[in-house]
Amino acid sequence: MAGPFCRDVAAKADTNLPYLTKDHSFGKSCRLSDGMLIRQTLRSGDRREGEHIGMHRFPTPGVSSRWCFRVPKRLGNAPTRNRVRRLMREYVRTHKDLWPVDSAIVLSAKQTAVDLGFSQVSAQLEQLLDNE
Repeated sequence: MAGPFCRDVAAKADTNLPYLTKDHSFGKSCRLSDGMLIRQTLRSGDRREGEHIGMHRFPTPGVSSRWCFRVPKRLGNAPTRNRVRRLMREYVRTHKDLWPVDSAIVLSAKQTAVDLGFSQVSAQLEQLLDNE
């Protein structure tokens, strides 16, 4: 008795989605968590400023690209900050091939990023990438 919500059917349907491939994951290997490298990226990395998001990039030869998402507390409460962080992470996750390789990248949200949707965050990050 298979109903309309059969797990096997749903599982087969989900495996065809392009965003579920391994290339679009954002695991620990993609996260920049080394404090010294983050500080070095912020101090001496290439800097790009957008209206809502800033980007610092520092070359790290021999190491795959890693990202850090900075959202200061002045932007709002935790759910608000997490939403902004999730939007930036989702764009990076689905567009990894557009980003520079072998780099440490720090994305910093500004106060105006709180009210943005995914399309505005995408446009802002594409603009930062086009300036490179």
